[in-house]
Amino acid sequence: MKAPDRARRAGHVAASYWSAWPLFCLMACVAACQESGSGASAPSPDVGEATPEDSARDDVGSDVREPGEEEPAYTWYRDIAPLLETHCGACHLEGGQGVGDFFDRSVVRAFMPAILSAVRAGRMPPPASDPDCHPYVNADRWTLPSDFNQRLEGWSSAGFPDGDPADAVVVPPLPVGLDSPDLEVRLPAPYRPTFSDPRNPGNEYRCFVVEHGRSEPFAIRAMAPIIDRPELVHHIVLFKARRADVPAQNDPVRGYDCIDMTFFVGSGGGAELLTGDSGMISAWAPGSQAVVFSDGAGIRMDPDHVFILQMHYFDAGEGEVQADLSGYAFETVPRVRTQIIMAPFGPTGFRIPAGDDAYHRELRVTLPVPIRVHGVMPHMHYLGRSYHMWFRRGEHETCVVRSERYDFDNQLTYMFEEPIAVPAGAEIGFACTWNNSESNPNLFHRPPIEIGYGERTDEEMCFGFALVSIGR
Repeated sequence: MKAPDRARRAGHVAASYWSAWPLFCLMACVAACQESGSGASAPSPDVGEATPEDSARDDVGSDVREPGEEEPAYTWYRDIAPLLETHCGACHLEGGQGVGDFFDRSVVRAFMPAILSAVRAGRMPPPASDPDCHPYVNADRWTLPSDFNQRLEGWSSAGFPDGDPADAVVVPPLPVGLDSPDLEVRLPAPYRPTFSDPRNPGNEYRCFVVEHGRSEPFAIRAMAPIIDRPELVHHIVLFKARRADVPAQNDPVRGYDCIDMTFFVGSGGGAELLTGDSGMISAWAPGSQAVVFSDGAGIRMDPDHVFILQMHYFDAGEGEVQADLSGYAFETVPRVRTQIIMAPFGPTGFRIPAGDDAYHRELRVTLPVPIRVHGVMPHMHYLGRSYHMWFRRGEHETCVVRSERYDFDNQLTYMFEEPIAVPAGAEIGFACTWNNSESNPNLFHRPPIEIGYGERTDEEMCFGFALVSIGR
């Protein structure tokens, strides 16, 4: 069966490690314009129409008020530009994931019907963890203020006033990469996927062993992916391993096939990895952002450790396959007080029945040691509907991350301002719900078929990749 258009664009969405809004917003904007009976180039009259004359006035600055005229309630410089830069600007910018440069007020004016329609319909912003579950860094950037539409509507109905440039508000950019990495690792050589496994058409899982080149122990305090071929890279799993544990089939240049992740995530949902010094340390998928640990915390690396990059390549069928040279960038320090490891909590081995629009599975484990949760990246595939991670001690339950809407193209790593302390003996759980019915526009198979656990794009997963430290 043909993969849905959204899935076929997965490689392009993966192009950008901006931690923001997905590429399919193009479809949302187009659909919104069609629903409102207008296109982006011809907005409906009730919200104003951007004309060439308007654009020309924009270039030189307008909004000169007559004496005694009341100041507009909302102006571009003071109100609208910072609003859009805060909540839309990480995606909707020149060269960004989203269609339209929302830093350009003439573009915003032209797209106003589509913006308002997409927000009203719930298509934008893409889903993120509910900050009422537990607050996380930049939560205010992923959720809209209640008066978002009111501000835009007020500005447009007033004729899109510019206001005074002196009122402009500086919005700090989100950390989409690392400003000053002191260590970068790449694949040993450019690699061209062959997509030759008949069991996994259109997918290739290849692992590459990469040396860090350091002769002394060090710690990773920040990390972000380097995506060389965005049209191919579906996800990257990064982990560390002792040199002696590298699989024997590894080729120093071409790596080795590695679709089975048992070596990396274990068979018990992650709890058995809490005391090990090898395993996953990062996972990147569309929407993920740079991970930065608080002062004094980081991932320890020894001279005997190597990095292993598991590359999941996806053939979007858009021309000749090119060689890839992706990797990871790091900021490092000599030592840290708090050592971070990654524990992938979640159920495995499930089968999602065909036609089930709310199939639910969860894993609950009792922690043998106390931990602190510094951040979590929830992960499912295209059937994903919702997720929830929690811990329970007696009658008291604490929410960690939760969303009733999941979007494969907006997978964030939620880092907490303060680590969440989970005592020994507490139950920690991660649950997922999937929609494998005709109502899901992202089905790979129509009519739907039974879908099992696995790494392929047309299979499903359920993990809360938790960045944790051991101890109180």
